[in-house]
Amino acid sequence: MKIGAKMPLSDMAGYKLKDEQDMYIAFPIIFFVVASVIFIPITFGAGGFAPGIVVSSATVFIWIFASSFLYLKKYKPERAKILSNNEIDFAKSCQLREILKKFSTLRSVSLPVVEGVIPGEWRPFRVEHALSNSLRAEVSREHIRGIATPNLFDSSSVVFLKKADAVLRVIVPSSRATQEMLKQTIGVCCKGVWRDSHVGNLIYNFSVEDDVLLYNISHPQLIDSIDASCEMPLEARPTVKVIGEKIQDGVVIATALEVNGRQEIFLPSGFFQKLLAEVAPVLGIAQQPSQKHVATLT
Repeated sequence: MKIGAKMPLSDMAGYKLKDEQDMYIAFPIIFFVVASVIFIPITFGAGGFAPGIVVSSATVFIWIFASSFLYLKKYKPERAKILSNNEIDFAKSCQLREILKKFSTLRSVSLPVVEGVIPGEWRPFRVEHALSNSLRAEVSREHIRGIATPNLFDSSSVVFLKKADAVLRVIVPSSRATQEMLKQTIGVCCKGVWRDSHVGNLIYNFSVEDDVLLYNISHPQLIDSIDASCEMPLEARPTVKVIGEKIQDGVVIATALEVNGRQEIFLPSGFFQKLLAEVAPVLGIAQQPSQKHVATLT
């Protein structure tokens, strides 16, 4: 938008301007009119023509003085402040629009994960699957009746690995966990941002298409091949390298697995970190450590 052009008002700015106008202009006018209709005729009737004129003139003078004071000292400065904040909010939204537009089409797996490699070369000995569920329920005055339906194509996996005497439990998050991670990242950006502002409208309505965010991150073939390899002798099973975040001794949330030199991303933490890193400076958000966020998925 050109410098000097009139900035569009956000809903928040529009509400605030209307409230200020009502408080300092509309309500005083209504109060004066009602007071005048009641008080001035009573004065004419009780005191006569001369006192009525004096009181009417004094009332008009007081109203003009009070209205001028409210307009110049209250309404005008508040209005200027609201418009200034709206201009800043709009400028930030223009920056954010370009950033979010880029991330809405950027393939999440095009960025490397940010976590480190868990030391050692591990071999699988068991795989477990945990299906997510959808709850369908009816709520009446006294009861909640429902049924949990498993989502057959959305499951988290737990891959048990070992080396020598050490055992590692690796949690491989489902697609739903990836979506939850995106919500958490956006939630950080939304703190302190009004939903009805220009910036808030962009952030709260930001979404990434499933084929961009979720495409090629579940890797069921890889998990199935690891599972199938557990039927083989231990020395014949593939070597698995784990990239992820250790949440306690012997338990890791995997963001990527590398099997026999082939790496696949399951949780695009690099995508989320870069999204937050580019949005945070525009919103004035203090940067947080990049790796601890993965543990929130537990």
